[in-house]
Amino acid sequence: MAKIPELMSGRALEHDLKFASDGPMSGLVHGVQALSCSGATLTLKLSETSASGEAQMKSDFLSVDPGGTGLIALKLPAALTNGPDLAGRIVKIHNSTDAYGESILVQDSDANAIAVVGAGCIVEIGFSAQGKPFAITEVFQHVVHILKATNASSAQNILPTLGANLITDVEKALIKFVDAGSGSVTHTLAYATGPSTLATQTLTITDGNVGKLHGDEMSVLVANSIVTYAHGGGAIAADIYIRLFFRILRSNLQNLSDSIA
Repeated sequence: MAKIPELMSGRALEHDLKFASDGPMSGLVHGVQALSCSGATLTLKLSETSASGEAQMKSDFLSVDPGGTGLIALKLPAALTNGPDLAGRIVKIHNSTDAYGESILVQDSDANAIAVVGAGCIVEIGFSAQGKPFAITEVFQHVVHILKATNASSAQNILPTLGANLITDVEKALIKFVDAGSGSVTHTLAYATGPSTLATQTLTITDGNVGKLHGDEMSVLVANSIVTYAHGGGAIAADIYIRLFFRILRSNLQNLSDSIA
């Protein structure tokens, strides 16, 4: 039984309300909740859980470490019967990884993709009703780190696989080539602009500089599309960092952040 002793009349107020963020059924508190993943999917619950691959959501700010898994799925909570819901709430999700290439694919409770949170990035998710989340953040980021001595002359996919019925509009790609004395290397991005149309962009970057491929020609307009990267050499003595900026669209070209059902 909680008590608030200092009312204006001097009387105490007694109540049975719980303000703690733990327990069988919790509301969200304003603060930071740190979460880590050990598998491909972390499912959030509004109720208490100890099941593997699940965590009780206690805060409106989530700091999530993908745990070295690469791309992990973070499923938002399903509705509770006669319990709290997220209608009208805004939730922030931060990717706290200490490694590039580890991103978070935010999904609704039915595993539909909502957003991507790249390394060190934050996205905002709003709820028009319980079970109807939408991305307030519209441009997402994904970072790839290709280690020195890696032979990247063969094309490799650098865009997360987001699922069926989704297409990607890549706005730009930043490429940084870092290693003293490595000279310059030609970098190539390839991407689909239609069901059977493949386009490429190339960029030659001198060691230590940052190059940018602009997205005017990089709209990837096919479902489950990929963006591949290759450089013009074998195993090079350099680290390569690639940061992609992109939007996620439904196959009918409706922006996910505008699709509040």
